[in-house]
Amino acid sequence: MCRHSTGFNPDYCSWCIAERKGKQTVSTETGCGSNGLGINGVNGFKHFKYEDNSNFWATIGFLAKHAKIVAEVLITNKEKFIEEYAKKKGHAPSESYVIEIKCQRTWGHKYYIHFPSWENVDLGNITPINQGSHSIASSMDLVLWLLDLGFELGITHDVEEIRSNVPEKFVEDFDLGTILN
Repeated sequence: MCRHSTGFNPDYCSWCIAERKGKQTVSTETGCGSNGLGINGVNGFKHFKYEDNSNFWATIGFLAKHAKIVAEVLITNKEKFIEEYAKKKGHAPSESYVIEIKCQRTWGHKYYIHFPSWENVDLGNITPINQGSHSIASSMDLVLWLLDLGFELGITHDVEEIRSNVPEKFVEDFDLGTILN
């Protein structure tokens, strides 16, 4: 078991993985940030980066049609999270995609992107976890970028709004991604 007061497997704990790699970690007294799926362990403390290429923008099109984005929020921060989301997006999120957690396992809220597995997925430097028929990715930077692009929490995204924010030379790639299953 992980030594970060959570009982998670150390193979899936972000802090344990960072320590094994010799990276600085935060206080180990409050618990690790992993949800036990290995999501944080795969991506560690990466900031989202991507290269403009056809496959990346096809992936964004694919996500526009197939992604479910959820937020995991500490129950004591839920109201503030909803206010911040409403300020950013102009409306409150669908609360069915805001998952309340009762104990702090991380520094703040976390985002997850669920989508059907697709062998050509390109999320820049963020590596999704393939779980058979679907995959999960977790990255605060990636989801905030997607929200700015026009995505929403939940499963319904305004594809035309997102498309309007795609660089012109990649619109065809984005469109191709929207028709993939």
